[in-house]
Amino acid sequence: MTLPHVVIVGGGIAGLTVAYRLRGKARVTVLEKARRTGGKLMTERADGFVIEHGPDVFLTRKPWAAELCEELGLAMQPTNPESRGSFIRWKEKLHPLPEGFGGLVPTRWIPVLRSRLLSPRGKLRLLLEPLAPTREGDGDEPLGQFVRRRLGNEAFERIVGPLLSGIYGGDPDALSLEATFPQLRRMEQETGSLVRGARARRRKGVKGAMVFATLSEGLGALPESLLERCEADIRCSVQVQSVEKDLSAWSIETADSTLVAQAVVVATPARAAADMLPETVSRTLNEFTTGSTVTVTLGWREGPELEGYGFLAPEGDVRACTWSSTKILGRAPKGGGLARVFFGRGPEDPWLSASDGKLIERAHAEVRRVTGHAASPDLARVTRWIDAQPLYTLGHPERLDRIEGHLADCPGLFLTGASYRGVGIPDVIHHANQTARRVLAYL
Repeated sequence: MTLPHVVIVGGGIAGLTVAYRLRGKARVTVLEKARRTGGKLMTERADGFVIEHGPDVFLTRKPWAAELCEELGLAMQPTNPESRGSFIRWKEKLHPLPEGFGGLVPTRWIPVLRSRLLSPRGKLRLLLEPLAPTREGDGDEPLGQFVRRRLGNEAFERIVGPLLSGIYGGDPDALSLEATFPQLRRMEQETGSLVRGARARRRKGVKGAMVFATLSEGLGALPESLLERCEADIRCSVQVQSVEKDLSAWSIETADSTLVAQAVVVATPARAAADMLPETVSRTLNEFTTGSTVTVTLGWREGPELEGYGFLAPEGDVRACTWSSTKILGRAPKGGGLARVFFGRGPEDPWLSASDGKLIERAHAEVRRVTGHAASPDLARVTRWIDAQPLYTLGHPERLDRIEGHLADCPGLFLTGASYRGVGIPDVIHHANQTARRVLAYL
């Protein structure tokens, strides 16, 4: 029996997951523009260091990434329990992130009240959250506006805002509440308070803590394993120029060939998808927004002594620092240290276009200032993700509805990836699994 042909455009974690789920049920061709597959999941090993150029952990409370890793036989590793805790750098001082604030809603009051990060007025405003008026109507709302309305300006600026920027890499005031944290809106609607809502979830046994894990070999092992097992024809360095319906099949044009398939899965960022798809779909895809991040990874064979997982910074040119060697054991030689410094506070941030040398110098100065370790790093890497971070800006759910309507008029065409229904690795895998099932149902 001849298997139907499916072309997947994009060889990141979404595209490879779809290819893996279709193995044995379709003849699959994966077209990837870059010279390698894996997308942002990229691990480098050098001189005893394990360097993640993209994400370094995934959330286990959402099970889909962990389930896929178990299915593939990949060894998972939790973050270091002996070095748990992050900091907020406010007014040039590092303050421990109050325990119970990891899920954006305070669940433990004593650590908040003891913290020097908030003023007495800011703490009082937090305590009064259950009395804050609720918003009428079901319409979407800017995420930053919602947090300020519920928790106050100070808690937003000094705690929640930096946490959100660390997750999404964008301005929380531009992000969609419904697309990023719909559960917070439901808490407000159902209980009139985030604090009461969080307590109700705990009584029901819903865990609020975020538990993270990685892979012992680095997260790059996940796409590598999918690549080995997906039984697909993988073609790298291929630029797709157009995807068009041709009678009962789809025609995929590249620079030097034309492929014909019964179904096409476009697993690229939304803006890249817009460049190749019919205008009815691309018009909406071009409305999607992206952000940029530059990371500098520094490694020392000896020191520095690092405490906790790192820090977030509401102010200044450095957005955050992660102490990779204390967050994840085995990421540096014994006695050594590995740090990642993050830049990028918006499209006009000059550090996004700074030279590698200037970025390394600034990152080293930041680590030296925080830790007191003056020795030059033995290893330095600069990774640039320009216009690569999906931003779910206000109106994102409505754009998704329009996209679904357009796709209904294009049977056999499917979209998946971080641009649509979740930026984290588990969400991307979950949507890719759903997409694979929809492809099989169509075939």
